[in-house]
Parts: sequence; C-alpha cells; structure tokens
Amino acid sequence: MPKLFRRFLEGDTSKIISTLKPTLYKFGYWKNKDTKEYESQGQMTFKEAVAYSRNVLEKKKFAKDSAPKKVEVLDIMNHIAAAKVTAWWGVDYILLTKNGDKWMIDQVLWEGPLEKRKQ
Repeated sequence: MPKLFRRFLEGDTSKIISTLKPTLYKFGYWKNKDTKEYESQGQMTFKEAVAYSRNVLEKKKFAKDSAPKKVEVLDIMNHIAAAKVTAWWGVDYILLTKNGDKWMIDQVLWEGPLEKRKQ
C-alpha cells in the first residue's frame, strides 16, 4: 500500500487515476501565515487532484529526496484500511477501500504546514 501515497506528488496522472476513487473526498486545513490560524481549504475533487498532479509534473515541483516522508498503516481490515502520511508539507489521514484485489484512496483529511502538535 505505501506506493499509493507517493503517487500524488510524482506528477503521473495515470497513477493518480488508478489510485484515487472517482468519488474522492479530500478536505483540509492550512495555517494562514498572517493570522496564524488554520483555515479550511475546502474539498478537492478527483478531477482537481488529477489537475494538481499534472501541475506538479509541468512545473517540476517535486519534493526533495531529503524531505520528510513517512507512511504509517494504522489498520487494515477486509475491505477498508486507514493510514497516516507525514510529508514535508503536512499530514494526511487516508481512508482506503478494497474492491477485488485493488486498494484505492477514498477519503483524505489533511493539515499543513508540518509542525509539532500543540498539547
């Protein structure tokens, strides 16, 4: 499963299309530099995710090899799984579903930028 999580920022849209469900629900929060408050960034659709990946490739905006990246599989059941991805930009919590032998990303909840959690 970890290969699924690297595909988004590789810029290969064929990999994105084969990894994300067309009903993808990706929602997140980004910390405003001026107010220091987290603000909703709204939902990213499947089409927007494909376009984002295409843009990464076109602009060559790849993460550096030294950038933080960690995938933790939180749980795997028969048809559902959960994972946490920590990357240079922030954290994704990912829910996956399995149809046949194929795992696909169904939902993503994210927060950035990457910083230590306040207790």
